[in-house]
Parts: sequence; C-alpha cells; structure tokens
Amino acid sequence: LSKTSAWILGRMELNAGRYDEARTWLRRAHEINPYFHPVFIDLGRVEQAGGHREEAAFWFEAAYAAAPDDPEAILCLAEMKRLSGDTEFAEGLYRKAAQRTPYPSGLTQ
Repeated sequence: LSKTSAWILGRMELNAGRYDEARTWLRRAHEINPYFHPVFIDLGRVEQAGGHREEAAFWFEAAYAAAPDDPEAILCLAEMKRLSGDTEFAEGLYRKAAQRTPYPSGLTQ
C-alpha cells in the first residue's frame, strides 16, 4: 500500500464522517511517509472534527512547518489560531494565504 493510497482512503473516510476509520488510514499513510504534509492537514481535520483542539493544532502546525507556502496548510493553521483567540497571528496567516495562488482546489483570487 502506498502513502497516496492510504491517504486517499483516509480522506474518503474523513469526507464520509467516519473519523475513527479516517484516523486509522491517515496514520498508516503517516507511518509510510512521515514527511507527506497533506496527511498532517487531514489528521488535523479528523482531530478537529472530534473536538480535539490540541491534537488538531499539533497537526496543523506540523503541516505549516513542513509546507509554509501551501495555502491549505496556512488556512488550516489560521483557522485554528483564530478559534484559540490568537487573532493577530491568524490575520497574518490569512493575508499570507491570500497571496498564494492557485489554491489546491483550483480556486484563484
């Protein structure tokens, strides 16, 4: 099983709202390649969906550290910082994300 296959299966489970299954697949992808930052983002989303803010923040910070120019990593960390009350830092991240195009989803400014 490749990191991409495990990540895709994890993302499928995440999108379906099956967070335990998503976590299992995403951790498997992380074990296969601990440097694949899209897995960090999705692990953060799993933890956020489960109400585990500290764990979500850990993964979003790891994604940002691994890929500081990835708009998705920037936005995830910005939202986490905003929710934790660190609005000044969050605003800086939002501005940084706004300067990065195109976004992974294909959206542009």
